[in-house]
Amino acid sequence: MAEALWRLRNGKARLLTAVGDDIDGRFLNNIAPGLLLEGCIVQGGRTPTYAVVLDAEGECLIGLGDMALHDHISVDLVNRHLDVLEKTPLVVIDGNVPQSTMDHVLQLCSEMGKPVFFEPTDRRKATKPLHTKKHITLATPNVAELHAMANFVKPDFKLAQTTEINGIIELCKIVSDVVNILVVTLGPKGVITSRRTAKGDLEMRLYPAKEINNIVNVSGAGDCFASSFISGVLTNSVEPKCIAIGYKSATQALLSKTTIPQNLKSSFTVNDAYYETIVS
Repeated sequence: MAEALWRLRNGKARLLTAVGDDIDGRFLNNIAPGLLLEGCIVQGGRTPTYAVVLDAEGECLIGLGDMALHDHISVDLVNRHLDVLEKTPLVVIDGNVPQSTMDHVLQLCSEMGKPVFFEPTDRRKATKPLHTKKHITLATPNVAELHAMANFVKPDFKLAQTTEINGIIELCKIVSDVVNILVVTLGPKGVITSRRTAKGDLEMRLYPAKEINNIVNVSGAGDCFASSFISGVLTNSVEPKCIAIGYKSATQALLSKTTIPQNLKSSFTVNDAYYETIVS
């Protein structure tokens, strides 16, 4: 997501992470100059990598990751860059960050009044920000991650894993108590958004996705969608416009051989995405 945001915002993005002083770390530093904050390169470390095997349709068959270096994303490293945190309009955090560091960042964001965007990355990591009881502004879980979050918020809640609309509505009702805006990704079916109105009522919309032919790979579509949605939010675009921008970038990624298309831009013109109100 960091590289996508860096491209979409013409270099106006900064990444606090941990990468090794290896070929992968140098590659990241070279393709997005100025993205990495000082102190993110770990001497002798292995840059976290994720290898995925795709089938003939571009769908993921299996993925293997080496994420051990993420443990170097420390509270001390965050504290060295408080000036960056103070200036940013939005903090994006994902489930790979160590729990203690995530707790610290969320506490700082609460004190500074900074909105927080959370990308779970995996159902086993989806509940990490919920431990602090600090509200998350926006999150983009898939259905499995949403289910994990709902079970954490309400452990006695019983609902089998489901992709049915009624089941997703019930999950959103629970998680919306701790996340202001949910964008639940449904793969080729589109996304469902959920938010509380000023009166406290739940408003939910289904944004169907158009069928895409000749897909090359799916590994970067989710990151490009989320990054472009954020880009729309930061330009004060309305929700249907943010979704449309996200879909446009996700389509670019699906048709690209690279995870993040090298020509990814937010300067295209799109109409507001069509949606169906499912709860109002």
